[in-house]
Amino acid sequence: EYVSIDGNNTSSTLYAALYGIEVPNKFSKKEGKFTKEHLKCELLNEKFPSSDGIFSRLPIAVQNAIDTHGAKLSVEVLHEIGTDEMTKMFRDVNTQTSLNRQENRQGRISPVAEFVRKLAEERRDSLRNLTYTNPKDFDKLKPDQVIATFACKVHNSYSGDVQHRDLDSFYENVCSLDLKDEKKIEEVFEDLDNISKSIPKLKKKINKGVLLSLMDLLLFCRESGLKIKKHKEFFLRFQEHRLRLEE
Repeated sequence: EYVSIDGNNTSSTLYAALYGIEVPNKFSKKEGKFTKEHLKCELLNEKFPSSDGIFSRLPIAVQNAIDTHGAKLSVEVLHEIGTDEMTKMFRDVNTQTSLNRQENRQGRISPVAEFVRKLAEERRDSLRNLTYTNPKDFDKLKPDQVIATFACKVHNSYSGDVQHRDLDSFYENVCSLDLKDEKKIEEVFEDLDNISKSIPKLKKKINKGVLLSLMDLLLFCRESGLKIKKHKEFFLRFQEHRLRLEE
């Protein structure tokens, strides 16, 4: 019944802080995954050392006092507003830290934006293992932009460009992808996932351009009726051929 125009990050962060829920933080090379940590407050740690700066470890009386007298958030509820108006409002309120181009695109409420965001979340581990080791890349939606670029190419049957202005137009003018195109993209990411699992510790990551080339090749194999049985060997051969071409 309600759509959060701007406040998902704020509300989820507050919820995690209040109830002592661990959230993904830094990437651990030793563990090969994102570590989860409690959100800590230096001021709480200073005033109540036994809490270690974690709100849920404060004495109940202190928690209640902060809850009663602490700062409040204002929430505006709009009863009559359309999708275009919601999109514009979201983009307009983000003035303190300007949205990057992909954040601006994803600000549009549409099945395309939802598909891209969901896929980036579902395939986070494989995207991290192949290319994006910095958690901030996910915060800045860099993997989302690569997925959007690939989706745009599939939607346009590999005709036309995929520069920034083309992706802007794709988001603004295409409400949703055909189900067959969504299936193609998801199948390519299944292959990427299998490649990632076959090489759990890739020493040298591939950049986003190479990642897109790999995705193009995987789609070509699928559409040619070829089934990849040995994903590790496939990837190593791809790397070998790519490096030879670059020479």
